[in-house]
Amino acid sequence: MDARETEYRAWAHVQSLKSSLDEHNLELRVKKANEAEARSQQKLAAGEAEIADMRQKLEYSKRLVYASHITYCRMYYRRENITGIK
Repeated sequence: MDARETEYRAWAHVQSLKSSLDEHNLELRVKKANEAEARSQQKLAAGEAEIADMRQKLEYSKRLVYASHITYCRMYYRRENITGIK
């Protein structure tokens, strides 16, 4: 085996190692991206649950305001009918 062939084999081995390292780095990046996506999905699900909870609370508050308004109107009109005060 002459020096040129030895040099070529060494170069080919280095290229193979570089390729393996690039592939490994890509796999790590994909893994990190998948983990980040999973965390984002969890945050999104938590945010959506919070929005649903807030919507329920808003609807409950609207019903309370409406019920309070109805009660007030009934009391006002009852007082007006009983006393004749306007």
